[in-house]
Amino acid sequence: MELHIAKNGQHTGPYSEEQVREMLGSGAVSPTDLAWHEGLAGWMPLESVLSLGGAPAAPIPAPPAAIPAAAIQVQIHDPNLAGRGTRLGAKLLDTLILFVCLIPGFVALGVANKNDTITAIGAILLILAVLGLTATQWYLLGTRGQTIGKKIVGIKIVTFADNQNPGFVKACLVRTIVIGMIAAVPYLGFLFSITDICFIFRDDRRCIHDLMAETKVVNV
Repeated sequence: MELHIAKNGQHTGPYSEEQVREMLGSGAVSPTDLAWHEGLAGWMPLESVLSLGGAPAAPIPAPPAAIPAAAIQVQIHDPNLAGRGTRLGAKLLDTLILFVCLIPGFVALGVANKNDTITAIGAILLILAVLGLTATQWYLLGTRGQTIGKKIVGIKIVTFADNQNPGFVKACLVRTIVIGMIAAVPYLGFLFSITDICFIFRDDRRCIHDLMAETKVVNV
């Protein structure tokens, strides 16, 4: 039995059943990737194809040159994708949490009235608030794929290919630090930020930072 694999919108193969099982063991493909072999009426999850033991249905012509549109739609219209409004709500909550953490520092600066000691205390409170909240958010992103806001609304970041925890590099370094550096570029950074946000209106709801980090946002 020779299998064709559809993964991330690309069609590869054919592979022998032994090769596919080795690929599963190494993580090169996942059980939820779509597969087809001669005799199947359509593309099915790989785990289902292997469990059939290769029992053929009515024969059909040789496999198509490209993945059928229906197979692509299965991947794009993932019912578990987080809603656009929910993602916006999580972002607003994270912004609100940051503002609340900064209040003590701003209050101290507001009442300092040229008192150097109170002014210094206010500045220290602001620095501690930013550093403390950043460390907390990055820890949650690296270990759970969630910020505080995302945890409250019930969504998380996962890898696009296999729905696993993206880890610190993808969730923090790429999605936050690299994107932030690009956004800081004068003029071009603003255009990039707007374009990044607009990408959420794609069918798969993946912004540019999701595409760069190979992630997506799903409901918990």
